[in-house]
Amino acid sequence: MEADLAAFGATAETVSRWTAAGRQARHLTILRSNWPAVRLFWALGTQWRQGPLSGLSGLDYGAIEPTARLMGVTVTPELFRQLQILEGAALTALEERRSRG
Repeated sequence: MEADLAAFGATAETVSRWTAAGRQARHLTILRSNWPAVRLFWALGTQWRQGPLSGLSGLDYGAIEPTARLMGVTVTPELFRQLQILEGAALTALEERRSRG
């Protein structure tokens, strides 16, 4: 985040203030319309495909339907799309963490 802020011309003081605020954040707001996808995503936390060299490669899509059914959630095209967005964001975050060492 520091590099992103600096790239947009933020001063060192601004970068310091924003990064400190980010480290102190302890809550997350989830829109009600996204809650079923978030609940399902969390429930699928152990259902990731892992490659031999590349680490996690994505959710095991075969686990989505039975997990949703056990939770009483109906998988719709919209819910599946939301799940893919969460999956992509998680993979991006994991890759960023991996590249930082």
